[in-house]
Amino acid sequence: MQDCLEAILRLQREKGAARVRDLARALSIHKSTVTAMLRQLSRRGLIRYRPYELAVLEPSGWAIAERVTGDHHQIRTFLQEILLLDADAAEANACRLEHAADRRLIERIDLFARYLHENPRRHHRVRSDFARFLERAHPRRWSPKRGEEAP
Repeated sequence: MQDCLEAILRLQREKGAARVRDLARALSIHKSTVTAMLRQLSRRGLIRYRPYELAVLEPSGWAIAERVTGDHHQIRTFLQEILLLDADAAEANACRLEHAADRRLIERIDLFARYLHENPRRHHRVRSDFARFLERAHPRRWSPKRGEEAP
């Protein structure tokens, strides 16, 4: 359901509302599955939707979608910038972690990222030290020149 709210938010920002076919494409699921989710979200008061019409977030749905989108961004950035995962791996893991992580973990990730952002030299040092560690720990899987795991 959270993925659906996230997709509606993205489409609503881009197009003003979300169509079933656009949501199905964005979520890689069948239109009938999207319709069932939209009905459920509508019953919960998170969106405005009637069959064959566009879906629009209600204020409560907008708030949830923005929180989930923010969590996703925060996790993805942490995985990519701090743990040095490549963009695809960071995105795939962020999608899974955003649903499992509790509020405290998300806040810690945010605080740690802000701490490093406010201390650029330390940020650079942590990244370079960690890259060297990865190279020693997994020399065949890590390519520090590319900054990502080797296949």
